[in-house]
Amino acid sequence: MAVDIDSTDGRLIRTMIPFSTMPNNVFKVICDKITIETVKSGQFLFKRGDTEKELIYLIKGEVSLEVDKLKMEIIKTGTESARFALAHQFPRKVNAVAKGTVRYFRLNHIFISQPPKIEKKTELKRQPSRENCDNWLPTLLMAPLLRKLTPENLQAVMNVMEEIHYDAGEVIIHYGDEGDYYYLIDRGECEISTQGIDSKTEFQAAKLKRWNCFGETALITNQPCDYTVVALTQICLLRVNKPDFLALIKQPLLKFVNDQQMEQLQQQGAILLDVREAESYELLHLQHAINLPLTTLRSRIKELTQDQPLIIISDHIESAELSGFILLNYGFNVQILRSDPQTESLSTQTITSAPDELFTHSLFADADLFNLESFQTSAPPISTPYSDHSFIPLATPPVNPVVELQNQIDKLNSENQALRHKLKLFKQKLMRVEQEKRELTDKYHLVLKQYERLNSLFDSLTKRPNDNQID
Repeated sequence: MAVDIDSTDGRLIRTMIPFSTMPNNVFKVICDKITIETVKSGQFLFKRGDTEKELIYLIKGEVSLEVDKLKMEIIKTGTESARFALAHQFPRKVNAVAKGTVRYFRLNHIFISQPPKIEKKTELKRQPSRENCDNWLPTLLMAPLLRKLTPENLQAVMNVMEEIHYDAGEVIIHYGDEGDYYYLIDRGECEISTQGIDSKTEFQAAKLKRWNCFGETALITNQPCDYTVVALTQICLLRVNKPDFLALIKQPLLKFVNDQQMEQLQQQGAILLDVREAESYELLHLQHAINLPLTTLRSRIKELTQDQPLIIISDHIESAELSGFILLNYGFNVQILRSDPQTESLSTQTITSAPDELFTHSLFADADLFNLESFQTSAPPISTPYSDHSFIPLATPPVNPVVELQNQIDKLNSENQALRHKLKLFKQKLMRVEQEKRELTDKYHLVLKQYERLNSLFDSLTKRPNDNQID
């Protein structure tokens, strides 16, 4: 269990080295990583020769540092020696033996780092560098998503990360760029904007500040960037290239479940979240699944609760992974449904087209899970009318309900495609109307100002003769 910074243990840890000099926000993150442990008299906290790079701090009791039963030093709670990690050399040079009941905690050595010194720079370098890499850990720990990584993964990320600077007004990512990096803001601010359908109008999507991350969309979807990122101030970014992002960040963080595990998690209260577009969801979806399309996920994130785990459902692995990554960044407990292709039934392959071989939905095989009253799970076997050449069929062969349903789906897909085209044209027309409205509004304000000036001039001209009139 994490340590509360305001508890007795938290206040004691705050007096230790180097926690006493850490900023409050960094110290709180460190305490979230700490679990207090207890050993009885005579037990070892660590042994001579141990190579695990974990720092051990004494909370309560006495610890004897020994070599071959020769006592070298006794560390007691409340002493100056107890403010430091016990015999922190690696590999261990001594044994640490509890004298009576001892409470302590262990912490991976990479979490012990001095906070970064933020200095104002008149000129910022554009070339990436690693000269400040020893000070990056506190920044990584303040990013909600990155702090979920194991210490080993964090260390690996730091080993491949680089620092880069931009001046205010410089473009960090251009619309249409290939995704190359995942970015974390060390200091400064930037703005993300998206283009309208007419590819001329831009809309502000978000303003990002310190410890925010961006760039994952293009890296996960393998699509060009559909947004522009511009520095609002001088900004310092930490970045990881695409291969390292996929291996060291995305892969360790995203968790997958199969159909059976999904059913078990549902029984335990998990929520099914279908991130496909509304028309696909309405056509075919799992019972009890709620629809929250990926395109609106960020703007509707407040509709979800963090009290229950979420299971992401989509017919594209990239959409599911991006949705999971977004939700993890907001602190949700997320897993992604990925069915085993080997367990697929023939009916699944007929009903559902799977564009990604690694992400085929055998979940669509169980018709009882769907809101499809017309689908019959107990359809009679289809006989072959010419199985014996001496017989001539006397009646029309029975209709295969799966084929019939597939025909209906194909027809609906065709109609949906036509509707999408009409919707696209409508949105383009709407964008033009809005642009004309803005231009007319600007002209109106300009004419109004000219009218006010002319009106004021007219008033001054009409009043002047009266002012010069002599009684």
